Amino acid sequence: MTDRAALVRLAGLAGIETRYTDALGQTREASDETLLALIDAHSHEPPVRLPVASRPAWEHAGRVPEQVIAWAAKVGVPAPSARQWRRLSPLQRFALLKLSLPGHDNDNFVPALREFGLLDS
Repeated sequence: MTDRAALVRLAGLAGIETRYTDALGQTREASDETLLALIDAHSHEPPVRLPVASRPAWEHAGRVPEQVIAWAAKVGVPAPSARQWRRLSPLQRFALLKLSLPGHDNDNFVPALREFGLLDS
């Protein structure tokens, strides 16, 4: 996803229109700067641009990220094996990575492992 695409998606999630009609009746795209200012005004805190990896960890089906292994150990459950990790969809791998982020509300990590068939119920 490009920076522009991510910004447009974020604006949409905040209920901000990314297009407008000017005084001459022409439909225009709001600039990145305008969208950032509107997002800032709606969220009461400035958006932070995060670096995007060229090949994010969830796309690496061949190895379980350390972040997931560490979080599983912290909550006292076995981490997915390399074989289990390969069988997950990219979206499932993304979810587990997100749920194992430091500072994230990680309450759904163990339920996600169960839902994905990685833990017994």
